[in-house]
Amino acid sequence: MPQENVRVNPTAVRGVRRLELLTPDPARSVEFHADLHGWVVLAQANDRFSCWVGERRTAHVRRPRPGERAGWHIVFGGGQRRGPRTLTDDGSGLHAILDTGRVTHGPWAPEPREGEPCWAELVTADPARSDAYWAANAGWDADPGDDQANAVYQVDGRAVAGRRTAATDHAVGWICYLASPDIVQSVQRAVELGGRVQSGPGFTSVGHTAVVSCPDGFSHAMVENPGIWAGALTGQPAIPPAG
Repeated sequence: MPQENVRVNPTAVRGVRRLELLTPDPARSVEFHADLHGWVVLAQANDRFSCWVGERRTAHVRRPRPGERAGWHIVFGGGQRRGPRTLTDDGSGLHAILDTGRVTHGPWAPEPREGEPCWAELVTADPARSDAYWAANAGWDADPGDDQANAVYQVDGRAVAGRRTAATDHAVGWICYLASPDIVQSVQRAVELGGRVQSGPGFTSVGHTAVVSCPDGFSHAMVENPGIWAGALTGQPAIPPAG
């Protein structure tokens, strides 16, 4: 269930509006993800696809424009400046998109259903610089973990996104997490559809997770039955109850 209503900082980024997948073969990517996540897909002109779960848009899939980086991009919602703009984590090449429209996925939104975003995590090589950047541009407070390698970005005490320090050989950037009803079955299905398993399944701070890549090589994570935005980080059981 969504958490109780409280006064929200009106200038902060409060969650996710949708995901953007920029890929050289939108039709192939949509076929993979619609089957894996149960998305309803609406085809648009010029090989663009709008992907939905119920009444909430989950993703928009299209070809990248000149100068755009292929792969997943998280479109956050909130802030004061009107219209979409790119948020770039200076020096690390990490970026997302900020749009001031309504947030549909996050700590103040309804609980995530199968195939919907349920968490977002930033992997960075320079956590101090990233924390300062996102505090200034998204209005987030960083709540560090015990080892200082990880942190949770919060607004009014609620977890909006995570931050993890990258290992020396780990790619940096934003990782989007989607809800899965059964992580083992979802991983098996991803492989059957031509995807690859990057890590897991295993238990993390948000729950029972795995990271897979689509046939075009773009990775995203899945969480089994998170129950609420950020899953186990906000009190949901990290391990499903027996029986």
